[in-house]
Amino acid sequence: MQKITNGVFKKVVLSREVCLELKTSTNVTKLLNDLSAKYPRCYTFAFNKNNSLFLGASPEKLAKFSNNQIEVDALAGSAPRGETLEEDLNYENFLLNSEKNLNEQQAVVSFINQLLEDITENIYFKKNPVIRKLPNIQHLWTVITAKLKNDYKLFDVLKALHPTPAICGTPWKTARDFILDIEPHDRGLYSGNIGWFNFNGSGEFAVAIRSALIKNKKLYAYAGCGIVEGSEPNLEFEESEIKLKPILSLFVDEKVHQS
Repeated sequence: MQKITNGVFKKVVLSREVCLELKTSTNVTKLLNDLSAKYPRCYTFAFNKNNSLFLGASPEKLAKFSNNQIEVDALAGSAPRGETLEEDLNYENFLLNSEKNLNEQQAVVSFINQLLEDITENIYFKKNPVIRKLPNIQHLWTVITAKLKNDYKLFDVLKALHPTPAICGTPWKTARDFILDIEPHDRGLYSGNIGWFNFNGSGEFAVAIRSALIKNKKLYAYAGCGIVEGSEPNLEFEESEIKLKPILSLFVDEKVHQS
């Protein structure tokens, strides 16, 4: 927090790694079916290479491409889901009126808008964010649309957008260097880009969050939180616990222990 107070950076997104040892082999099809059923509004994905499996259910679209039009999600600020409708609405109203969360969301929107100005035209987004509700969490959400300029291609956009303040911080280079220095684990594919494209310029990519790596009968699950002025450590830790739930809940019926 001292670096934020001193103005070194405005926001930094720090992540946790939770390691579990699996006692049974993994059924990839079952894991993906469970994720799709529990989180139908998320991007369910799996990437297998050699003896490693990276999978998850991301709520955040990095970019969608179709007919030279692009669509980008700005997703930041988090609150739990309530056990009752009244409690859920209270959390929603908290997010919509929280200066800390609104500032965090605005930082993401401004960052994306600034980057898109050079490579797109007709940028459009609503001034105020709305709420994106997921089964275990809710976020502030802004959809940004634009038309890609003729001289630019799909990968120009992906290169420009990544990493956004939602998974790195601002200024992004300072935040990135701090993350590389302070985090004890390697993020690997976590918070990277995952998706598909074709040779007609269409495609859709998600930010690879709410994800985990399975390797050698060990599960490495990841979750991150945006630290800004006013962040409270206990609340950020609780938020990371909520974000770990989509992956860890898949292994409730298996005998696992933390390594």
